[in-house]
Amino acid sequence: MLSRWARRFAPTAARVPRVSPRDSASPPPLQFYTPKFDAPAFEAPKMPAFEPPKMPAMPAMPKAPAPSASSSFGDDEGTVDDQDERDQLARDAAAAFRAADEAAKAQEQIARGLRSDANKAKDDANKAKDVACETHWGGKILCFRSVGSGF
Repeated sequence: MLSRWARRFAPTAARVPRVSPRDSASPPPLQFYTPKFDAPAFEAPKMPAFEPPKMPAMPAMPKAPAPSASSSFGDDEGTVDDQDERDQLARDAAAAFRAADEAAKAQEQIARGLRSDANKAKDDANKAKDVACETHWGGKILCFRSVGSGF
C-alpha cells in the first residue's frame, strides 16, 4: 500500500493524444485580396548629366636605376684584416665601456645620497609646516594661511 505522498508524486504513464488521418491534413491556404484602384502616373524630373572634373596630365615618373646585386656591403677602407687587431679593438672598446660604466655608477651613488638628503629635508619641512598649521584656522588638515606665508 502506497502512502499518500508516494501516490501523489509517483510517476504516471504519459498521455499521448491520438491522431487520426483526418486531423493531419493541412488547412487550406489563406487568400489575401486587395481592392483594385488606379494610381496616377508619376515621372521623376530629368536630372542634368554631371561629368567629373578634368585632371591635369601627370608628368611621367623618372626612372630610377635598378640596384645592382653585389656581394660587397660597405667600403673596405675602414676594415681590419688581421684577427689579432680585431680582438685588440674589441678589448679596448670593452675596457672603455667598463671605465664609463664605473664612472656612471659613482655618479649614480652620489645622486642617490643627494636624493636621500633632499627627502629628509622635505620630511623636516612637512613636520615644521604641521606644527605651524596647528594654530592656523583649519588646523593641520586645511591650514588656511596668508598668501605670503612661504609654506
